Amino acid sequence: MMNRLKMKKTIKAFCFLFLMSTFVFSVPLLGFSQTNQNAKSEVLYKKAQEEYYSLLRFSNFEIKRAKWIETAQKFKDIWGSYPNTISGYKALFTSSKLYQKSFARFGDSGDLKKALEGFQKVATVDKEGYLGDDALFNAGELFLSQNNYGAASLSFQTVLNVFPKGDMVNRAKQRLALVKNRIAKRKTQKVAKVAKIKRPIIISDVNFNSKYSQEWLTIETDRRLPFFSKWIAEPSRYIIDLPDSRVSDSVLKNIKLSGRYLKQVRVVPISNLGNRVVLEFKAPKKINIRTFQEKNVIKVSILPKKVVKRVATKPSYQKAKVTKQLESIPENRVVSNKSNRKVPYIVIDPGHGGKDYGAVGGKGLLEKNLNLAISKNLVRILEQKYAFKVAITRDDDRFITLEARGKFANEKDADLFVSIHVNAAERKGAHGIETYYLGRGSSDRARDTAKRENGELVYKVPDNDVQKILTDMITNRKINDSSVLARWIQDKLFLKMSKKYSHIKNLGVKEGPFFVLHSTKMPSVLVEVGFITNSSERKRLSKPQYLNRLAESIAQGISYYLKDNKPTI
Repeated sequence: MMNRLKMKKTIKAFCFLFLMSTFVFSVPLLGFSQTNQNAKSEVLYKKAQEEYYSLLRFSNFEIKRAKWIETAQKFKDIWGSYPNTISGYKALFTSSKLYQKSFARFGDSGDLKKALEGFQKVATVDKEGYLGDDALFNAGELFLSQNNYGAASLSFQTVLNVFPKGDMVNRAKQRLALVKNRIAKRKTQKVAKVAKIKRPIIISDVNFNSKYSQEWLTIETDRRLPFFSKWIAEPSRYIIDLPDSRVSDSVLKNIKLSGRYLKQVRVVPISNLGNRVVLEFKAPKKINIRTFQEKNVIKVSILPKKVVKRVATKPSYQKAKVTKQLESIPENRVVSNKSNRKVPYIVIDPGHGGKDYGAVGGKGLLEKNLNLAISKNLVRILEQKYAFKVAITRDDDRFITLEARGKFANEKDADLFVSIHVNAAERKGAHGIETYYLGRGSSDRARDTAKRENGELVYKVPDNDVQKILTDMITNRKINDSSVLARWIQDKLFLKMSKKYSHIKNLGVKEGPFFVLHSTKMPSVLVEVGFITNSSERKRLSKPQYLNRLAESIAQGISYYLKDNKPTI
């Protein structure tokens, strides 16, 4: 796969050819008098065309990329052998279309390069514009998919200038209007971003409180802001970095305390654009810290460490096996008696599976496989390190409906349900980890994430039904317990990952209308461990040690929740 620099060079080179060429097509379409060559190329083209149509009958990811490339190469070979025939010319265009479709499915930038090169050749061969306007339009579509609005606009405008009577004119006009709107929107966003940078977030108050064996610190701001927190070893202290912030004159910069654990809080500038809150403790090794954000307040909860007695022997139970049937899980499950249970019972749910690939990254990386790898590690850690009882909804690559996953957890009478997922976004720069519990979704991105994870279900259940489900649930404690579980997992996930890896972004705890959570009777959360569409996070997600550390972090969050919160359902 090309790196980003090579991609830019390819696009610049292609744009340069457009700009320098006045489309005086110097390569003539010859040889239609060569009857023998025409007949041979036509036979080969029809044979390859049947294979192409066969590929199109399957859904996006049921056929591996190698098959798409193999078929594309067959068309390309026809062009190489019979460049002066109409079938060879059509084969060049079809080869480019196959590379275009392969890029859309698998994200390999090498396919993007070959598609652009092919369309460029098609556009410069035929004087009569037989497929030239189609080639230029498809090139514009490729540029548009990469948000290269300048190259896309040039491609669509060339269709209008060179092929004013072609069948792609109306579509090119529509695309030009779309590009114009997106360019205007991008300019507006840049202006808004600059305005936001000019107005720093105000830290309006820093307060300390204590009650019984718990202490907590609150940092109030005039609006929500991103923050980064971690322990520093020498000397041992806990820091919270607040970028793009300014401290109000009313805030004390140095607070000495006579608390049980916390002895001093300092607010110090770390750059021209941010501040750091430093917490110093009397005995840092004897405490646990949990940091989270609610609206415009960052809360730091300080608790004493508890000594947990480990169970000497592994509990005797069988790991739950999922049926071989595709659509559901059989109902004849043995339901445990929760009142007699001494060990917490947790159901881990690897999202997607089988025909449902989930999100797709470069080099054939699939969300369903990552979800399963993390979940298997998580099951092992929960069993061996924490001696919990654990069931898994699927332990191999199979499809299970969302309803069946929740039903499985209910039949197991589980104490907790944790669904593991990998995130995706149209914006390639989007990255970070976040944890969801059931709710309507407070942002467009939360609702978009739920829509992607829900698949077809989101279109089957009307919004008023969703509202009814949520209203019924709010009458009990499930959502409250789920939100607490989500906070523990998110805090431990972010803290543990950021200690070893740089640029881990804490996207926080959110609510969202995830259908895999709505039918469960126990506290339930959905964890999005990173973005498969982000190049840096995708590279990390491809490494087993990173997946294992994710599992360790989630397991730690679950254990802390179970220490301090008994599930109420």
